[in-house]
Amino acid sequence: MDMAENRAKIMIPAQMEFHRMNFLVQAAQLMAQQMPEIKTASKKAPFLPSVSKSSVKLTKGLTDRSLKRRKNKKLHNEFDGAQMSLSRTLAQQAKFVAKKAVLRIEPEIKRKICQRCALLLEPGQNCRIRFRREKKSGALFKITTCLACRFFVRHRVDAKHWVASSAQTAEAVL
Repeated sequence: MDMAENRAKIMIPAQMEFHRMNFLVQAAQLMAQQMPEIKTASKKAPFLPSVSKSSVKLTKGLTDRSLKRRKNKKLHNEFDGAQMSLSRTLAQQAKFVAKKAVLRIEPEIKRKICQRCALLLEPGQNCRIRFRREKKSGALFKITTCLACRFFVRHRVDAKHWVASSAQTAEAVL
């Protein structure tokens, strides 16, 4: 038998789940690209305006804090567009497929999904990427901030800790 024939006959376990995850991530990425750009002027999320005590009336059994949460939740739902909610749903489904089939999501894809709100992050659209160097050790970090929920993640980007892509890993093995 030829070596090419052997490679063609090799079955990848859970191949259908990989295809489904790939489709879901690509669809979520398409929806994230079609979203209107989220612009922030303050430290707070764009859909959570500050609420003063005078503007919130206390009602029976509700505290000032719980009223703020209710008001913010309503505003969040108003600003949550169709593309944003669809992108979230598709990204959550991709994570669920991987979890159910006990598959490992690629680190590159995993880093594109917000851990708090499950939105697929598109630089310039709904996330901000900054690079910072730590003062003590001099290590370089990539800081990704989701502009929808203000959640940020730090990933070390030094040469020692750089995650090799799957193509580089495959070349190293062959």
